[in-house]
Amino acid sequence: MSRGTPVCRPMQEGNADQSLPASRLRVTDPHAGGRRNFLGGGGVLLMMKLVLIILVLAGLATGCTTKSTARLQAQNAYLAGQNAALQRQLTQQAGAISVVGPVRNATVPWVAGMTLTQALVTANYLGGGEPAQIILTRQGQDGVIDPKDLVNGVQIPLEPGDIITIPPKPGEVSTLKP
Repeated sequence: MSRGTPVCRPMQEGNADQSLPASRLRVTDPHAGGRRNFLGGGGVLLMMKLVLIILVLAGLATGCTTKSTARLQAQNAYLAGQNAALQRQLTQQAGAISVVGPVRNATVPWVAGMTLTQALVTANYLGGGEPAQIILTRQGQDGVIDPKDLVNGVQIPLEPGDIITIPPKPGEVSTLKP
């Protein structure tokens, strides 16, 4: 018999060949001086279940993730970095007006009291003739402006961060510059 192997003995002293029901047996460790094993016969299975539960809980606590979850986390971190870089860029350009379309200067420095007409002249509009329309984007809201209003002297004040877009005329090849 190897060390640590439990031995089943009848609970009553008597003939060892005597057949007893399992309920009358006790498990003892021969090297423990005949003391009773605290797990009993079914305790090993209980202990294995307990260890399994502990391992599962430890896995959950340490943050085990699947490949798809890790990929999603990496993608979210990348997008957060991109958004932070864009916000820094916008903050640096907060004192500028962006002009998208056929212009020589896509960024015009904003000054107090600047109007749409002044920004278009500073951007150096390169289109042949009057544009069909002008779109002014302010804080994500678009407003369409008829260029005839500017020719007739209507003054439209600009704010830092405004974006002026001059789309191509219908049938004209797009030369939009960001």
